[in-house]
Amino acid sequence: MKRIGNLYSKICDMENLKLAHQNARKGKGWYQEVRMVDEDPEKYLGQLQEMLLNKTYNTSEYVTFIKHDSGKDREINPAVNSEKGSERNPETVLNPPKKKNCTKVKMQQLSL
Repeated sequence: MKRIGNLYSKICDMENLKLAHQNARKGKGWYQEVRMVDEDPEKYLGQLQEMLLNKTYNTSEYVTFIKHDSGKDREINPAVNSEKGSERNPETVLNPPKKKNCTKVKMQQLSL
């Protein structure tokens, strides 16, 4: 496997955070949290960048609920919307959207 260096600085880059937010918000523009970040992205993404650089970022607790779907009970553990951009952030560094013929790196292979 090819080693990729200097990932953390790329993950913390503001342009990458903006790209991760755009990827995370697709199809969710009506969510209150998404609209809130869209109103002032510099503020919220700046706060996220600062937490990442200071290594103080922690994910919030997941809220588990049971969904009854097609006669089955499913346990759902959704991420909080404000964290979805940060979850996709390493993916945007490892798998840039415009490069062709590149092998995708799975998120399980990434350990920061």
